Amino acid sequence: MTYEPIVIPVATTGSAGAAVGSAESPPLTGEVLAVHVHYHPTAPATTTVDVDEVDGPARKVLDKAASNTTVTHYPRAQMQDITGTPVAGIYEPIPLAGRKLRVSVANSNPLPEAVVVTIIIQR
Repeated sequence: MTYEPIVIPVATTGSAGAAVGSAESPPLTGEVLAVHVHYHPTAPATTTVDVDEVDGPARKVLDKAASNTTVTHYPRAQMQDITGTPVAGIYEPIPLAGRKLRVSVANSNPLPEAVVVTIIIQR
């Protein structure tokens, strides 16, 4: 078992408080264990960050509300039984099978690295 940090810097363009940008990871195989979101010192508190799987199931990994406080999240998916019914209180890391992750930033300022997201993958 190995752990790998995948660093995804996102530049934003547009006007103050309304700048947007996105960037993608290379294809990843493994489980998402953590998502560290680091904001530029001048990013406004209105900055939102989404991390989504590209293609395939197109699952949402993180839907970060407006903030500018650097933080690490540990997103998990709710498990289901064999009928597809959610199992209460059981969550597991999100598996990726050769899919890219897209980081989308909105409501920020125009900055060369408005947000730098580091995804920790367990392979």
